[in-house]
Amino acid sequence: MLLSICMMVKNEEKNLDRSLKSMLPILDGIDSELIIVDTGSSDNTVQIAKNYTDKVYFHEWNNDFSGMRNKSISYAKGEWIFIIDADESVEDAKEILVFLKSKYTKGYNCCNLTVKNITNKDEYVLLSSPRIFKNDGYFHYEGKIHNDPIFKGPVLTLDTVLVHTGYISTDKELMERKFKRTSSILKEELRKDPENVYYGFQLSVSYSMHKDHKKALEQIEKTYDIFSRKKLDKAQHIYLYYQLAVCNLRFDDIKNYKKVEKYCIEGIEVESEHIDLYFCLAKAYMLMDKYEEAVEYYSKYFELIDNYSNLNIRYNILIQVYSENKKDEAYYDCAGACFELHDYKNCMDYIEKISSEKYIKKIAKIAVAVFVSETKFDRLKKFYDKVTQTSDEDFIRSFLNILEGNVIKLKKEKYINYLEHFSKDNDTYCYLNKIRKMYEDGNNDYGIMITQFVNEFPLSNQPGYFGDLVYFKMKLEEDIYDMLSKVSASKIEDFIKYIANKYDDFNDTICNYVSENVNSNFYTERVKIILERFILVLDKIDEKTYKNVFNDYVQCGTDYINTIYNREVLDERIIYDVKNDEEVFFIFMNKANEVKDYDEKEYIRYLRKALAVYPFMKKGIEMLLNELKNEMNATSDEFEDDKVKVKNTIKALIENNKLNEANKVIQEYENIVKDDMEIVFLKSQISLKKLKNPSTVYKM
Repeated sequence: MLLSICMMVKNEEKNLDRSLKSMLPILDGIDSELIIVDTGSSDNTVQIAKNYTDKVYFHEWNNDFSGMRNKSISYAKGEWIFIIDADESVEDAKEILVFLKSKYTKGYNCCNLTVKNITNKDEYVLLSSPRIFKNDGYFHYEGKIHNDPIFKGPVLTLDTVLVHTGYISTDKELMERKFKRTSSILKEELRKDPENVYYGFQLSVSYSMHKDHKKALEQIEKTYDIFSRKKLDKAQHIYLYYQLAVCNLRFDDIKNYKKVEKYCIEGIEVESEHIDLYFCLAKAYMLMDKYEEAVEYYSKYFELIDNYSNLNIRYNILIQVYSENKKDEAYYDCAGACFELHDYKNCMDYIEKISSEKYIKKIAKIAVAVFVSETKFDRLKKFYDKVTQTSDEDFIRSFLNILEGNVIKLKKEKYINYLEHFSKDNDTYCYLNKIRKMYEDGNNDYGIMITQFVNEFPLSNQPGYFGDLVYFKMKLEEDIYDMLSKVSASKIEDFIKYIANKYDDFNDTICNYVSENVNSNFYTERVKIILERFILVLDKIDEKTYKNVFNDYVQCGTDYINTIYNREVLDERIIYDVKNDEEVFFIFMNKANEVKDYDEKEYIRYLRKALAVYPFMKKGIEMLLNELKNEMNATSDEFEDDKVKVKNTIKALIENNKLNEANKVIQEYENIVKDDMEIVFLKSQISLKKLKNPSTVYKM
C-alpha cells in the first residue's frame, strides 16, 4: 500500500464530510487507506466517517495531542503517511498524486504542504507545514498541545494547499471550550517548565485568539525577556517577532508603536524575507505619521509578496505568513500616506490598485478628493464603476454624496468636463448628468428629459442633489407641483437646501416662480410652504418682498392646516399631536387671524405664541405687530382730534348758556372717556354759571 491518510476526530460532524470528500481523488487515484481515530464524539461524526472507511478506531481523549496522533499512525500500513485534520480540506490533490507515483519519492522522507488558515471571510494565514511522511518507524509526534512531527529529511515542498477553517467557527461556546482546553494545558506545561519559550509564545497566541490582548502582550514580552536573557538562537525563534509586533500594534500608544519598530527591525535582521515584519513596521510608521517611511517599507512588502513563490521563507515551517492577503490594506495606507505628502500621482496609483469592497469604501473620500482636484475624471469614472460593482446600494448613495460635495465646487469648464465623463451610462446618476449637461449647453429640451425621468424614476427615491431637476423646471417656469406631489416634505426640503447652496440666484428664481404660479390647492400649498419658508429664513430679499412672501406663506399654511386637521386640533385642544412646530405655528396664526378684527389683546397673544413655538418667523411676526401698533397709533390720533372737537362744542354751548345741552354732551363723552380733567373743569364752569343765574338757583 502506497499511502495511509491518518486523522483524529471528535465532534466534527460540521466539517468531516467536506474534508473526506476532498480526499476522494487521492483515495481513488492510488493504493491508499483512510484511518480515523475517534476520541469520544457525541454527534454524528462516527457515522459520517464510516461512509468513507471501515478503519474507524476508538480511543478515549487524554489531553495529549501527540499521543493521539501516534495512535493513528500506529494503524498505518502504507509506505507514506498523510496527516490531516477534520477541519481541513485538500484544495487540489494533483501534486500529491504526481509525487507519490514518481521516482522522486526515493530522494525524500517528508513533504511540506501550504496550510491556508481562514481566520474570517476576507483574511487568512499561510503556513508551510510538514504533512506527508515516510512510514519508516522513526516518524512520530511529540508535545502535548502543538504536536511537533519528528522526522528525517530531506524535505520536498509541494504546491498543494490545505484549507483550514477551524479558526472561523461561529460557535462561541465551542471556541471558548477550545481556548480553555488549550490554555489550561499550556499553563500546566509552563508550570513544569516556566522558561519554555515555545509554550510561552503559544499561550500568547491563545490569548490573542481569545481577544485578551493585554494578557497576550504581557505573555509575549515576558517570553521575549526569557529568550533574550538565555541568548537563544534568533533564527530558531523567529516566530516570536511577529507576535511581539502584532500584540503592540493593538494598543493605540506611541510607546507601543516604537516597540513595534524595534522588534520588526530586529526580526528583519534575522530574516530579511519576513513579509509580515515589513507590513507591521510600515503600519507602525503610518500610525506614527511617518509617511515616507511607511511607503518605503510597504514597497518592500509589495516586492516580497509579488515574489512569494520564489522566496526561501516559503519553506520555513517556523514562520506563518499573515499578511499575504493584506495588499489592499497596504495600498490603502500608501494612498493615505501619499495624500498627506501631497504626492497625488502615487496616491492615485495606489487607489487604483485597491480591489476589495472594504478598502474601496475606506479610501472613497480621498479618492474623490484627489481625482477631482487633479481633474482626472476618466480615472474617477473608473473608480466610480468599481464602487458600483463591489458595493451595496447604501454605500453607493454615500459615495455619490461625497462625489457631489466635491464637484459642486468646480468651475464651469471643469464641471462640464466632469459631466461629459459621467453622462454616458444608463443609471439614474448618469441620467441626471445628461440633463445637467443639456442645461449647461443651453438645450431647453431638458424639460422633456426631466418629465421622462420623473415618470420612470420617482423623485421620492432620489437624494438631495436631484434638486437640480426642480431648479431647472423653475427656470423654465414649468410646473413643479405635480412632480413633487408624491414626494415627502423632508425630501422636498433636501432638494431646496441643495438648490440654495448651489445657485446664487436661488431667491430670485423661487420668488419669481411662486409669484407667477398663483394657482392654489392642497398640493401646491404644501410645496409653496417649503419654498417660501426657505426664502424667509435665508432673508436675502427686500422688506416689501419679504412682507408679501410672509403673508402668502401664512395664508398657504393656514389653508393647509384647515384642510388636514379637524376643529379639535385647530382649537388647540390636541395641538401637540400635529406633525411639527411649523404646523403649530400655523394653528396659532389661524387663531390670531380669527380674532384680529375684534380682540387686539387676543390677537397679540396668539402672535406671541406663534413666535415662541417657531422663532424662525420672528421678522414676519414683528412686521405684523408693527402694523398693529401703527393702526392703533393712527386710531389714537384720530380719537384725540375727535375729543378736541367735542370739548370745543361743549365750550360753545356753555358760552351760549345752553347748559343743559352741554351737560348731555358731557354725559355722552364720559361714557367713552373717563377721568378727563378738562371735562371736570367744564362741569365746574357749568355749575358756576347756574349759581349766578337766578332762574337756575330758583329751580334748584
